[in-house]
Amino acid sequence: MKSSPPSSETPARGGRAFLYILTAGVFFTALDQTVVVTAIPSMVPDLGIEFRNIDRAAWIVNGFLIGYAVALPVAGRLADIYARWKVFLGALALFVAASVAAALAENLWFLVAARFLQAAGGGALVPVALAQAAQDFGDRRKIVVFGLIIAAAEMGGVLGPFWGAALTQAGGWRWIFIVNPPVVALLALAAYRLRDRTAPAPTGLDWRGAVVAVLALGLLTVGLSRDEAMPLALALGLMAAGVAAIVGFVALQRRIAAPLIDMALFRIRPFSAGTAASLLIGGGLIIPMVNMPLYAATVIERDALGGGILLLKMTIAIPVGAAVGGWVAGRLGNAPVVAVGAVVAGAGLLMASRWGVAVDDAAMTRDLLLAGSGFGLVIAPLAAAVVGGAGRAHAGVGASMVTVSRLLGMMAALAALTPWALRRFNEAAARLPLPIGTGTETEAQMTALSADYEFGIRVAAAGMFADLFLLGAILCWLAVIPALLLGRRSDAGSI
Repeated sequence: MKSSPPSSETPARGGRAFLYILTAGVFFTALDQTVVVTAIPSMVPDLGIEFRNIDRAAWIVNGFLIGYAVALPVAGRLADIYARWKVFLGALALFVAASVAAALAENLWFLVAARFLQAAGGGALVPVALAQAAQDFGDRRKIVVFGLIIAAAEMGGVLGPFWGAALTQAGGWRWIFIVNPPVVALLALAAYRLRDRTAPAPTGLDWRGAVVAVLALGLLTVGLSRDEAMPLALALGLMAAGVAAIVGFVALQRRIAAPLIDMALFRIRPFSAGTAASLLIGGGLIIPMVNMPLYAATVIERDALGGGILLLKMTIAIPVGAAVGGWVAGRLGNAPVVAVGAVVAGAGLLMASRWGVAVDDAAMTRDLLLAGSGFGLVIAPLAAAVVGGAGRAHAGVGASMVTVSRLLGMMAALAALTPWALRRFNEAAARLPLPIGTGTETEAQMTALSADYEFGIRVAAAGMFADLFLLGAILCWLAVIPALLLGRRSDAGSI
């Protein structure tokens, strides 16, 4: 199948306005990815979470991540076969309903379920917006617009904790969700008035494939999101069941005329190479996202605010890099920008792996800004390569695959590397002499022994984080291999 010829570089004025509303919706719903991070301490007593089960509060975040991952393939296909304004309004309606449920939650698992549905609604907006941009713009301008849309999504994630802190401080954590309906109502009204009436020829949705895809991704993400409360055998079983469901999904997609994801897309080089690169970049990105605050707390002994500021130095550069990456890729092509971005991100993580227990703020800021800029640079050209390779008839599916592969890369790296790193730390800590003395030491000598032991623990932790940051750099550099297969432009292949 050949894609339609490219549209003009600039859409009609109404089309631009509609895309602005889509992008605003992407930004606003992206706030909720991280909005609860600073509010969790306030949620814990209200939701009846006991201190001994405090780790379960992580599911307030994990529930959103899982909902985001499982909704994307279905949302992407819906954006390809129905009028996008209808999919947009439907996603907003689900987001609002789930926000109301979250505001009314009286226990943890009700809130987790609401967050899951919130993510399903909010996550659907990204492939809708990218598919609309793919329809409205020609090849060169499209990459720039992709960069701006993705920058809006990334900026929402960056600002979410501050938005949540402000609302929690002003009226309590439930206001995080209470403010969503009126804002979304304005977005929905604007989207309806400015809607793009262009609609693809309806082909129907493969509901069997959708159910199997949701099941497969759900099993995988729950298994990969394992915490200490989940037995290892159960996590491995869930992951194995998820892989088996993916095999069944592929077999099902090969047998039907209008599949949820056409498996022939993976024979198109930009599509498959972009998906592989996104998977590796996701693995590289999650390592500093999770471990920078932990490094700050354990190695350089910063408080929670200090750890958040340290991470912000990296994340603030990602949306800026995304916008720049789209602009540069529109002129130089996808492959060189993704390759350079992956190398730059890896270089930033390599330098972070050398921090140790004594590093100045200027060096940390330099390295984190470098890593964040690299991660940002790759986002828009990867999306352009995968969406362009999929063609206009499958633009929504292509947009969803970029994000799904990145999320799976994140969770796989976290699940595989965290136990390995902790084991190395425990081995290093076990070799340290305990500060117990022989009973003949003075108080000053015992204090010195304790200080030496604590310093040894910090050194062991620094070694663990150095290993993790180095592995993150390697994952980024491995992404250069598929990046070089993307080609200069994002022209659709034929399937």
